[in-house]
Amino acid sequence: MLAAAEELGLLRRLPADRIQLTPDGLKYRDILSWMFFSKNVIDLDRAYYERLHQQNRRAQKHMGGEPIRISSLKTVGP
Repeated sequence: MLAAAEELGLLRRLPADRIQLTPDGLKYRDILSWMFFSKNVIDLDRAYYERLHQQNRRAQKHMGGEPIRISSLKTVGP
């Protein structure tokens, strides 16, 4: 994942095994951070935003009754 983000110009590698987000990386930092979440955190986050959608009549009117999932990210291994 880090290699792909680096190739896309979202981060740069620094000495001592550190990385730094580029300006584009900062723009997409929330999406990038999902790659490091555990399955439990992803499930909790998804449930939280689904509940928000269910409680928001305006969102339901403009986006439909089912929340739109922006990602199908899955975690790999422990």
